[in-house]
This record gives sequence, structure tokens and C-alpha cells, in this order.
Amino acid sequence: MQLQVSKTDLVQSTNGVITMFNILILLVFIFCVISSYIVLNKLFFNGRVINRIYTYIKVDQVSKVKRKVKKEKHMQTIKNLFIRINKSITKHNRTKTRHYKKFNDQLGDAILIISNSLKVGHSFTQALDTLVMEMPAPLSTEFGQVIREVRLGKTLEKSLENLLERIPSKDLELMLTAILMQRETGGNLAEVLDIISETIRERLKLSREIKTLTAQGRLSAIIVLVLPIAIGGVMFVMSPDYIMELFTNKIGILMVVSGIFSELIGMVFINKIIKIDV
Repeated sequence: MQLQVSKTDLVQSTNGVITMFNILILLVFIFCVISSYIVLNKLFFNGRVINRIYTYIKVDQVSKVKRKVKKEKHMQTIKNLFIRINKSITKHNRTKTRHYKKFNDQLGDAILIISNSLKVGHSFTQALDTLVMEMPAPLSTEFGQVIREVRLGKTLEKSLENLLERIPSKDLELMLTAILMQRETGGNLAEVLDIISETIRERLKLSREIKTLTAQGRLSAIIVLVLPIAIGGVMFVMSPDYIMELFTNKIGILMVVSGIFSELIGMVFINKIIKIDV
């Protein structure tokens, strides 16, 4: 009777150990998948997927907070704090969107149109009208908003500052600084805009060349990150007993942890190599 009980306890303890190892395998697999997604999204999609999800969450939070503020007037302080935080998050997200990148790509041509309009004798406001008619969205949309604000009574300086808040671009900031300085001190604005336009064009050209030259590095990073996970998954399906040695042995567990750590370190170094700021 004692022998039978001991055998039953042994079977139960064995099943418990197997269950724990299965849970450990599942947790390691989930960790690898999440780490791979975050690193790939950061390296090769500029954080667009995460930023979009985060933006959708923030939009939902904004609507909830607005309804709550309308019902409770004494929460005005919380509303102001939330607006400040939301503005900083929105500014960060816009630097990662296609809208922002397309605007930057069109900015060099837009500056050239403004410069040519000024050379033929148009005023700056007329040059903006020409820009809105000639350029496609999103640049025409953003500058059209500037013109509407001016016609509704805002000063041109304030409207341009609002544009910079909506599109936090360094190239746009350089252009607006030159325009505002010229309005205060005078000078040949068309010549200055020509120089700025050429600088922006050269920067975009250099950025595209760097992206082409680092394409092999980005592909290598994808392979280095995905290959171990893919091979481990295939081996787990084809021969579970063979791959289970990595999770039933202390040395195997140590190897798995060190492998994951090495993968992350390798991705960080590859990211430092292929990421070049222009």
C-alpha cells in the first residue's frame, strides 16, 4: 500500500514538473515573439505600428476625458494637465507618420515655388496661394490652413507658428525662421529660400543613399532575429523531446536565457551601425 502511494506521488510530481516546463516554454516563446516584434517595428517601420496603436488608445482616452470634464466642472485642472501631455504625445507621434514624411519630401519643391513667385513680384501671401494650387496634399492642405487663418484675422507670424506646431520639422523651422527674420529686418528672401531649398534637396538625397547602403544591414538584422525562433519552432514540432532538453536541464535553460540576451544585444549593435542621422 505504501509502495502504491509512493508511486502515485511520484507520478503526480512528475506531471507537475512537466506542466511547469511547458509553462516555461510558453513564456519564453511569448517573450521571443514580443521582443522580435518590438525590435523589428522600431528598426524597420520607425515605430509606426506601435505609434498607431498608441494613438488609437489616446484618442479613446481623449473622448472619455472630454465627456467627464463636461459633466464635472471642478476637474478643469486635470483637463489642462491631460491636454499638455496629449500635445507632447501628438507631437511625438506626428514625427513618425507618413503624413509628416511626405510633407518633408515635398518641402524642397514648395520652397522653390515660393521663391519663384517672389522673384516675379508676388507678395508672400500670393506665393502661398500659388503653392496651395500647385502642390498636392499634405503640403497644400497644411499651407491652406495657414491662408485660412490669415484671412480670419490671425497674423501671418502666428499662423506660421501654428503650422510648425502641427508639423514639427527641422527643415520647416529653418524655412519659417528665414521668412520671419526677413519680415523684420528685410533682405532678399527669394535668394535665401533658394539656398534652403538646395540644402533640403541634398539632405533628402543623402538620406535615400544611406537607406540604400544600409539595406543589407537591415536584412541581416531580420534574419539574425527571426532565424533562431523559426528553427526552434520547427524543431519543437518535429522532435519535441529533443528540444525539451533545453528546458528540462539547468544548462539548457541557461543557454536559452543567454541566447535571448545575446540576440537583443546583437540587435542593439546592428541598430547602432545602420542608423545614421543626416
